Amino acid sequence: MNTQNALAAAKTLLEQCGRFLAQKASDGKDISTAKLDAFQGTAYDLAWVASEVYAAEQVCAYADKHGELEKALAEYFTAEMVANFSQKVSFHFHEWGVDQPKLVETIWKPELTKGVEKVLAADNVARIAQLIKKANHGGSYGLDENHQMFRETFKKFAEDKVAPLAEKVHRHDLLIPQEIIDGLKELGCFGLSIPQAYGGFQDDAKPDNTGMCVVTEELSRGSLGVAGSLITRPEILSKAILKGGTDAQKQKWLPLLASGERMAGVAVTEPDYGSDVAGMKVTARPQESKGQKGWVINGVKTWCTFAGYADTLMVLCRTDPDIACSAAAASSVRRPMMGSGPRSSTTPRLCRSSISVVCSARVHSRSCRPSSSTCGRCRHIAGLSATMSAVDCQTFSASSSTRWTPRSCACASRSRSRSPERRPSPSIAKAVASSVSRWLT
Repeated sequence: MNTQNALAAAKTLLEQCGRFLAQKASDGKDISTAKLDAFQGTAYDLAWVASEVYAAEQVCAYADKHGELEKALAEYFTAEMVANFSQKVSFHFHEWGVDQPKLVETIWKPELTKGVEKVLAADNVARIAQLIKKANHGGSYGLDENHQMFRETFKKFAEDKVAPLAEKVHRHDLLIPQEIIDGLKELGCFGLSIPQAYGGFQDDAKPDNTGMCVVTEELSRGSLGVAGSLITRPEILSKAILKGGTDAQKQKWLPLLASGERMAGVAVTEPDYGSDVAGMKVTARPQESKGQKGWVINGVKTWCTFAGYADTLMVLCRTDPDIACSAAAASSVRRPMMGSGPRSSTTPRLCRSSISVVCSARVHSRSCRPSSSTCGRCRHIAGLSATMSAVDCQTFSASSSTRWTPRSCACASRSRSRSPERRPSPSIAKAVASSVSRWLT
């Protein structure tokens, strides 16, 4: 199969579909989230297809610089992308603004469909499997010397320390063994996202997310619950502090996080709003007690991975009902509570009222109010930006730690957003609208 022809055909079709949906959701000047909400399923699928198309383009460009295995994997990914695109559009032509002749001109070209069928055939899958077996790896990682050292070090730790305990921890629903935590502390694992100036391993002049992805992936080979997800929470908090914290907060908290002396949990998700940060209800209001200024936090957070073990908790909360979002961090000690999530990670629901934290616990006090644009695009949200940029970085690590397929994640997300009990928040539509608006010309 000619991958370049496949990519060109998919991009041509994507462009037409995108322009059709953008015009359909237009109010004459911008994207109307109210109109977009009427066909949010198709808009969601469009965003998903666009991600696959652009991902395939990058994968193919990378494979061109490497060997037979990488090219075979890139070809297979591209063929799956075309097949997925076809599946979403087929028998939904009017929803996507295309017809069968247009598909025949693009992804249904006879020579392309034959090529896709050949690449996806079982005998080709078997051929790729043999290439992987022969190479003893899944393709070139493209790592530099330092990242390769990370990979080898934590691969050995996962094989020697994590894997032997993983089955017992899972079967008996035990907490993460202390020897695992102590071992990762000795290796400096909790300082991978923290600059050397604050006691971490990251080069002060070269911010890096690849190292965390590599380490998370290797630890997850041993066990996601026991080790793979363990280092992502301090990563979120440390990056939030680096982006939005004061110098005093950086000097105080980053060395403690880097050494593992403080173990972090993160509280973002809420029962009624999921991770839709614009709809969050947990509040923090200023209060002075015994001459010390601080904040009182009220509300419920759920899916707080590792919060039952951690002694430091980052909480995303609202400091003003009229402000889009704000971010705060608090240090608090809790007992483990009932929850759900990866075994061993104590993922509780936190039901708290009137938690007091000092003023210095707040990370980045500036916020913003939504602009008047139809899409609801916000000006700079400093506190939220600090937190969510850290979550973005962690998302790469989390994707490295799982073996979930993108399709299963998408189905889970879609089923939740379409639940009859809870309609998606308008902010979700605004996020999709921001993507669709690129075709509005």
